[in-house]
Amino acid sequence: MDLTPEERQRIYAEEKARIEARDRIKAEQDHIKLAYKAEQDNKSATGCLRIFLVMAAVVIALAIAGSLIKDKPGAEGSSSAEAERHIVCDETSQGAGLGVTKDDYDALAEANEAHDKYGIAELLSTHRVYGIPCGTKVLLLDEGWTSDKVRIVDGEYAGLAGWVSHGKAK
Repeated sequence: MDLTPEERQRIYAEEKARIEARDRIKAEQDHIKLAYKAEQDNKSATGCLRIFLVMAAVVIALAIAGSLIKDKPGAEGSSSAEAERHIVCDETSQGAGLGVTKDDYDALAEANEAHDKYGIAELLSTHRVYGIPCGTKVLLLDEGWTSDKVRIVDGEYAGLAGWVSHGKAK
């Protein structure tokens, strides 16, 4: 089948127009997809921003509430004059070990009794136990037979509560 030059030109023009139309449609679809993605990203970013702002507001509210409670005299349920004490040391110690939980304090007491310096170092490095210097001001929260629960009210660890050896808070 032989085509005349005019027929070839017409077929070429039709194919060229069809390809250009297909490219325009694809470009429009890509543009719509990009616009939709940008809208979704914007919604996502707005949602993340809202979550961040809510979390920041909660943190600020808790900080304000915490400062109000900390400043309130006798906030721990007993009069601060009776419960306020200091960490005392004898000539052989430089402070007291404070376990964050009763179990942490017990682990410290066991490691100390066994002279396990690596066990003590592990407790310190994992922040289950803190070394509290002599003279640190504390509130006595609970008094037990072998350990007392205290809250530190000054110094580096102000606000931290935990367990110390009975008699260390006087």
